[in-house]
Amino acid sequence: MHTTFLRSKVVGHFENALQLITLLLCFASWFAYTATAQLQPNDLNIKSTIKVEIVVNVEHTKPNGSSWDPLGGTPDLEIKIYSSDNQLFVSPRMENIYDTTIVAELKETGEMYKLELWDMDIIEDDSIGTCDFTIKQLPLQIKCGSASIKIENLNIPTMNVKGKSIEEKFDEAIKTIEREAEKPIDIEQNIPETKLKNKNGIALIISISEYANFQKVEYAKRDAQFIREYLIKTLGYNEKNILPQNPDELMTVGNMKTLLRNKLPSYLKKDGSSELFIYYTGHGAPSTQTNEAFFVPYDCDPNFVNSDNAYNMNDFYADIAKLNAKKKFVVIDACFSGQTGSGQTLVKNASPALLKVNNALIADENAVLFQSSSAEQVSNWYPEKKHGMFTYFFLKGLQGSADKNNDVTITATELENFINDENDGLPYYSNREFQRPQKAVVSGDKESVIVKTK
Repeated sequence: MHTTFLRSKVVGHFENALQLITLLLCFASWFAYTATAQLQPNDLNIKSTIKVEIVVNVEHTKPNGSSWDPLGGTPDLEIKIYSSDNQLFVSPRMENIYDTTIVAELKETGEMYKLELWDMDIIEDDSIGTCDFTIKQLPLQIKCGSASIKIENLNIPTMNVKGKSIEEKFDEAIKTIEREAEKPIDIEQNIPETKLKNKNGIALIISISEYANFQKVEYAKRDAQFIREYLIKTLGYNEKNILPQNPDELMTVGNMKTLLRNKLPSYLKKDGSSELFIYYTGHGAPSTQTNEAFFVPYDCDPNFVNSDNAYNMNDFYADIAKLNAKKKFVVIDACFSGQTGSGQTLVKNASPALLKVNNALIADENAVLFQSSSAEQVSNWYPEKKHGMFTYFFLKGLQGSADKNNDVTITATELENFINDENDGLPYYSNREFQRPQKAVVSGDKESVIVKTK
């Protein structure tokens, strides 16, 4: 009976390999649940490790109006989570912050969890608040003493057979897949494929989505994935010439500098005939001490960036300027305003208007630089399209929308004009969706040809 049921679902609902793979994964879960249900027919609870994202916003003063720090100032946060009498998770101590986002791994159980927020002072620790929650309640937004807490389950929801038949749960899974399949992202479909092969094209993609102690960069991984696809299909790059070879390589400051200063130069032709494409997506942050801009690696606190724990923008551009290549395309989807792509505060007391940038690429006549926004603007995320807003319009232009004269060639000027179109481009949709300005900044040799499909 089950075999007939599955066969009919496959024939009726899935017509391509991707959907078939998803169905098989669903079937594997369904089969496991069926076997377990035969052993425990009255109650099926599968325990596993899950990840939860916890967003914390602490009030700026204690209930009595005094500062959290004895000397006046911000709290040093620590988050603890308990299940019954067992401590499950303790966050690193996070100094001088009101707002933070962390990811914690917990055992998925039916138990009540207790979350504690502490201000870890040298003299005496202060309790900020406590609250209780269960996994079944998530997503959850609650008041926790002197803080507001938002908790989300980052795992894909698992089937819970209790209360519904296997067939009902399977139908729900199929309907979910069908709904998602009905929402294609336009730039991910019909990617143009060039007949030309850019055998001397070398690329570096630095993508940082998850951060150790701060809010992740939404869609960074997806942005990098499709930048890579366009490089291969539309710009004719050899996939073996795109660094890093492992797209999931952890981007510490050491890895970032090694890739740009050591590995990348070894791929470039000695005669300077290589074409270079560099893409960065992740957090950017201004230093409140030196007013310099930094690219923020995975394990860095954006509030304390310096040349030891982050990549100074001046050094980044200077390192690129030293590379021997006939053409250099540099694309940056990050902002240095001290905010995230959702508009939340990333760096306290940031003054982006005071940023000091010594861009060595400006003097490089072979370089073109695309920056997603000016220093004081937010580089928005675009939830509707599941990409960074700048990267979405950048790829939309490469897809062909920037080729207004239909000559199958797209220059930097054409791409800039498309991205910054006041009626249909980045500035319009930034203002429409978030009521804040964003305009790409393009500099260098704007007559450079980026795409030539024939």
